[in-house]
Amino acid sequence: MAVVTVSNGFGSKSITINQAGKQPLLTVDKSSVTLQHGESQFKLEVTSNIRFMVELPGWIQLKGDNTWQEGKQVYTFTLSDLPDELLYREGVVTFSPVDASIGVLPVSVQLTQKGFTRVIAHRGYWRSPDYPQNSLASLQRALDLEIYGSELDVWITNDGVVVLNHDATISGINIENSSYAALKDVRLSNGESIPTLQECIDRVKKQSKTKLIIEIKSHATTTNENRVVAAVLELVRQNGAADQVDYISFSQNICKGLIANNPGNRVAYLNGNLAPDTLKSQGYWGLDYSSSVLKSNSGWVQSAKAAGLTANVWTVNTTDDFEYFITMGVDFITTDNPQILKDFLAAYK
Repeated sequence: MAVVTVSNGFGSKSITINQAGKQPLLTVDKSSVTLQHGESQFKLEVTSNIRFMVELPGWIQLKGDNTWQEGKQVYTFTLSDLPDELLYREGVVTFSPVDASIGVLPVSVQLTQKGFTRVIAHRGYWRSPDYPQNSLASLQRALDLEIYGSELDVWITNDGVVVLNHDATISGINIENSSYAALKDVRLSNGESIPTLQECIDRVKKQSKTKLIIEIKSHATTTNENRVVAAVLELVRQNGAADQVDYISFSQNICKGLIANNPGNRVAYLNGNLAPDTLKSQGYWGLDYSSSVLKSNSGWVQSAKAAGLTANVWTVNTTDDFEYFITMGVDFITTDNPQILKDFLAAYK
């Protein structure tokens, strides 16, 4: 096909000439592209005998000199960095004839860019040198690392104060059966008193990179679980910290309370006994399962993605397992070695 312009000096007219037996053609070798783990480039092979234009979202650019030529041509596209707040984004690349009158329809390619795996420090960044787990010192080190999140464990005292500790007891004191006054003189190995959740929120609000991943521990009674859910949500609300907090728990009662009382909460389940479709039907944001559970149910991560859920794995500490779960496609890895994982991901990309 060719376009000939005829002019008599006063005016001009364009005439389209089609070679006999040669139909206008515009095809692309893929109808969809998925980019994993922060990949920033992809290629498409276009076959055409007509001139076309390319329409792109603002975050995709056409790379290099791609002057149109008849036949097959490979086009390279680059993507801007995925924003920290997004786990994925979607767009459309459209190839359209320059001359719409020839009757060739535009060709669209659906694009999905998935974010690379994010780092969550397990009970703060407490290793090398060793700080107490669930301490303000280990939390601050995680914040300084500027990773996705720092996980911490919370309990509620019998007078309504939410404090950090992994176990139900500290220095022989049962936390949920004791007042805060009975706990405040307990000292961690670095001399800190037992931290409160309010102190942690105060720290996280001074920066914008790293979230608190609040694990609400399974309490002895449903009454106490409901009390701690209400207290944690109120603390987060009072401090305007909803966007800086995710929630996890082994207790379905706690998770259901978080979801029911504030459907916007990002709530993930830890216990590993619910399939992704069940989590989706109950309003969860994601699954947060142990490495052994996800190795035994290797299809659950992709099932979670298909259902629009996030996938986290805990507690992963070796480079072999880092690579295993990155390849599996998890969104987050919770680790005792956040600096090592951060460096590994930087090299892996």
